[in-house]
Amino acid sequence: MGLTDDENEAIKNQLQLEDYLKTRAVKHSEMDKQIASNLLDKHKAEKEIDKLLYKKSSQPLTNQSSDKQLVNSLIEALKSHEDGWLYDLIKNAKPLWLIGSQGSGKTNTAGAIALIRKYCFDAPIYQLIDRHATGENWEVWKLLDATLKAESEEEIGQALYDATDRWLQRIKEKPSTKQQIIIDEFTNLKKIDSCKEAAMKFFSMHLTDTRKGKEYFIGVNHYFTNESTVEGTFEARKSGTIQLKKFSANGETPLSRVQIVHGLVDENGNELEEVERTLPNWLEANNIYQHFNGKPIDFNHE
Repeated sequence: MGLTDDENEAIKNQLQLEDYLKTRAVKHSEMDKQIASNLLDKHKAEKEIDKLLYKKSSQPLTNQSSDKQLVNSLIEALKSHEDGWLYDLIKNAKPLWLIGSQGSGKTNTAGAIALIRKYCFDAPIYQLIDRHATGENWEVWKLLDATLKAESEEEIGQALYDATDRWLQRIKEKPSTKQQIIIDEFTNLKKIDSCKEAAMKFFSMHLTDTRKGKEYFIGVNHYFTNESTVEGTFEARKSGTIQLKKFSANGETPLSRVQIVHGLVDENGNELEEVERTLPNWLEANNIYQHFNGKPIDFNHE
């Protein structure tokens, strides 16, 4: 006996319903898989983001720690050299004068000391005064990244006046931060009509005002006599400045030998006058710059 039309229709509807349910189940399964995949991708993405954020947040701390280690290693090397006189000299707020004949390496030593003060004592180089700033001395001076440079006679004359005015202003403001000024070949400036008056005032005031204004001073000169500086300032020069003499055996090659002429004292407070010392081999401007820019000095093998 065959099925009636109603029974056939019922079976057909039943089969269609089952097909629909199966299709929906498959779609739901695929959707569940896609959702799971999306969640997994999201989780992976969040982990990667977290890694990047952690790396980014920890980078300054890592750099900060590394910079501190570089500073500490250099300061330790300074303190360990001989009796620590070089560390005392660099940290001292008195104006520092490097004197010596041609070829004794005065400019290079000035640059090295300025860079140590910059990186270790947070004292950027604010002003550089040198008639040869972009000439023979440029290889050293470019490492300092000075804010202001004076090279021409007109620039130098104005820079000398600006410096004396700035010192007075800094003394009034009592700044908490330090900065530096460097002047090369001061003797020659006295012989230039447009600079002579400013140079005389500059020299007299630098004996006291640089220290009070928290401005590290480095001067480079062949001599430090009345003729090469300012007459009538002998006692002030002796008590208010540090004088370090450099040497060369042939007028071209600097020697490690130096002489503390005056301005420093020993651990008992006794004046060091014409005392022989040496500079470490690593005390070169480029070495100090590289130490803080990707090529640390290995003090154990220097």
